[in-house]
Amino acid sequence: MEAVLFRKELFLIYAYVIELIVLGIMLYHLRITKKQIYASTEIQHLTILSVGWVASSLLSQLFFTPTNQVFFFYLQAFFWIQVGYYVMRVATSLSKKAPTRFWKIWKNIGILTLLVTFLLHYNKPSLMFSLLGPSPIMTSSKILLFLFLVIPAIHTFYFLITQNSRNDDQANKLLFDRTISSYSGVLFFGLLLDCVIPSIHDIKMANFLSFTSIFIGVLIILFSLNFKALFFWTKNLKYVFHHLIYNLNDGIIFINQKGKIILANESAHDILNIPRNQLIFKSIQTVLPNVDPFSEVHNYPVFVENKKQNLFFTISIIKNDFPEDEFDYLLILTNTREQTLQKKQLDDLQRVFNEEKLEQQLILNDIKKIIQEKETYLRTLINHLPFRLWSKNNLGVYTIQNQIDVDYTGNKIGQSFEQKSSEEIRAENGEMIDFETSETNEKGVVHYFHNLFIPLFSSQGQNGIIGIAEDITEKKQLQLERDQLRERLFVSSKIEDLGNLAGGVAHDFNNILGAQIGFCELALETMPEDLPARLYIDEVLKASMRGKKTVQKLLGTLDNTKQQEPATEFIASLIIEEVTRLLNVSLPANIEIETKIEDDRAKIVGYAEAFHRIIFNLTTNAISAMKNKGGTLLLEMKKVELEHEVPLNYTSPIPAGSYLTIKVKDTGEGIPSNILQRIFNPFFTTKAPKEGLGLGLSTTLLLLKEANAYITVETIIGKGSTFTVYWPYTTSYKKEEPMSKILIIDDDAAINLMLKTTLSLGGFEVDTANNGLEAKKLYATKNYDVIITDIIMPEQDGFEVILELRRLGLSKRIIAISGGGRTSANDYLTTAQHFDVAAVFPKPIDRKALLEKVHEIINTAEKN
Repeated sequence: MEAVLFRKELFLIYAYVIELIVLGIMLYHLRITKKQIYASTEIQHLTILSVGWVASSLLSQLFFTPTNQVFFFYLQAFFWIQVGYYVMRVATSLSKKAPTRFWKIWKNIGILTLLVTFLLHYNKPSLMFSLLGPSPIMTSSKILLFLFLVIPAIHTFYFLITQNSRNDDQANKLLFDRTISSYSGVLFFGLLLDCVIPSIHDIKMANFLSFTSIFIGVLIILFSLNFKALFFWTKNLKYVFHHLIYNLNDGIIFINQKGKIILANESAHDILNIPRNQLIFKSIQTVLPNVDPFSEVHNYPVFVENKKQNLFFTISIIKNDFPEDEFDYLLILTNTREQTLQKKQLDDLQRVFNEEKLEQQLILNDIKKIIQEKETYLRTLINHLPFRLWSKNNLGVYTIQNQIDVDYTGNKIGQSFEQKSSEEIRAENGEMIDFETSETNEKGVVHYFHNLFIPLFSSQGQNGIIGIAEDITEKKQLQLERDQLRERLFVSSKIEDLGNLAGGVAHDFNNILGAQIGFCELALETMPEDLPARLYIDEVLKASMRGKKTVQKLLGTLDNTKQQEPATEFIASLIIEEVTRLLNVSLPANIEIETKIEDDRAKIVGYAEAFHRIIFNLTTNAISAMKNKGGTLLLEMKKVELEHEVPLNYTSPIPAGSYLTIKVKDTGEGIPSNILQRIFNPFFTTKAPKEGLGLGLSTTLLLLKEANAYITVETIIGKGSTFTVYWPYTTSYKKEEPMSKILIIDDDAAINLMLKTTLSLGGFEVDTANNGLEAKKLYATKNYDVIITDIIMPEQDGFEVILELRRLGLSKRIIAISGGGRTSANDYLTTAQHFDVAAVFPKPIDRKALLEKVHEIINTAEKN
């Protein structure tokens, strides 16, 4: 059973009646004002179809029954299918086009589909139910709505949008905008109220597309108003066009395709010398017999013989490509009679002028020759000056440049792109400015200039400046070399005095060092091995030996003798650790030392004493820079690869290659630029009297040169300085077996430190533990080559460690040491030998013998 399609709603009956009245008035108005509205025929058709649609909707409200509701639905569909097509026709008329033949066929297909479904619904209802479901009329309504109303509506909207985007005329663009907004608004609200809202809220419609039929009437009113405005705007435009035509100086003639004159302005009558009543509607060929009015030409000369006078003019013929206009060809007549007379007068004036000009030209040529000679002389003089010269006016525009300035800065004549300097402003105020500047070129070379700005004056006052820049780089270099030579002579004198003093003091100082070294060795031989003071005396002995070598090297430098001792390979991190220990003894409380070592096994080739002095000099200088406000001293060591050469101001550049860098960074006040240039000069110091001689950095630079090493300086005022040592680093001497690992187990911290230092300097990797329990955690995770253990220890003694290692098969790697206890050390060591250890040593330990034994154990293990 088909659902009921309509419901009687009183407000719809009133709305349909009102809309019928409005549409009737609109139809009457369109017929009266047909010639004043564009596309009036299409709008009339649209109005008639809308009247039919609204009338059928009104009849469905008044007379429908369940038996005839299908008839009323298809009657309405017949009208709204055609309404969709004629809305498209009205919209496309804006571009003076008609819908393509496809859409007319599409409309006819819709009407045919409507008739077929109507007949099937009455004659074959069972077939309709099987094809379209329980509500075939609702299904067919949706199909017809989408295919024959929604799709044409979307095409119409797309057509309006695309045509509007291609339209350059502002008036037409405004009309398109209004039409698009009217059309899209009506379509949106009609479908919203008829389809979207009822489907969302499940509202039963009183009449299918009832609101859309009402809004179509609104659309017809909007169309007629917009198209009427377009008609009047076009009418006004034609009025303006004709007004301009009648007031042109050129003659304008419009002819149709038969050659009849339909319009001619006043100028055309004057040029042809024909009264107005004798020109309109005449054939153009009777007026201009020698002219083909149907061939396009441009400025074609025409001569017409007349009884009163001969006519001279040019003619241009243009074909009209717009069929809606009333004329087919446009003729433009230009009177050349006055131009001919004017040309003759101009020729006469030009002849007289040329005769007078010839005389003046001879005089001007003589003056120009004199000026050119003077300009050539002045230009030659300026270009051969040995300095840069240029001139600017008060606007900053370059007016003169000699060749030297062009080669140096480029051609700037006639340009103004530089901000005026304070010196230029002072020169423009009438002051002569004399000053020096420096510039660095692309290659990093610094040039010095002596500049002179001279103000220029004329009868009107100051009107520019002259700039002179003399290159004084060579003078500066000579002055610098002179100052350096003077300083070298002064330094040489001081070094000579120092050499004399050192020669006198060397004998006594060596005696003092000899006694100091001897007594330290005697103390170490007689002092018990486990005494803490033994470590301090050991450090004193090493410092004394280093002092002895330093004195010898200093004396060799002063008397120009070279050191013959060969360079050796050593671990750089051990020297840094030793310097750190020495500094910590006397370090101020407000200064801290931090170390960052990338590889503590890295070895370098050179003189260990020289490397020690370099690091010690740099660190003591850094501590001195921080003594007032305190801070942090950072020692950082890592490997770097230099891909390019690094230039230095105070020595030769650093070549590209592999280096081990040691950075000494402080957080002091930084080094001022005037001091930075002299820090490596001998005897130059910023320290107070009696605090330094100024030889630390100069000695450091000398030692670095001997080792083929380099140093760089970076400083920031108020934040500190960084000295970076670049020591050559190659892998040729690094290709060796991994370092042997040694574990030391002793509850005496002094013994652990002494043995670790001894074995580390011997090239071993050393770990320490305070008792057997700590050691067990270490040898459980690492494979040690030698294990040195004390016998008497708390928590777990040496015998327990030996038994544990013996079970692991490591007894041949054990060295037992002991200083005795309740019994003598020999008793403990004899017992340890019964456990098949590799060696035993009583305390105090002979370090040389211990090193030899460690090497022997490792070599034996490698052979096996």
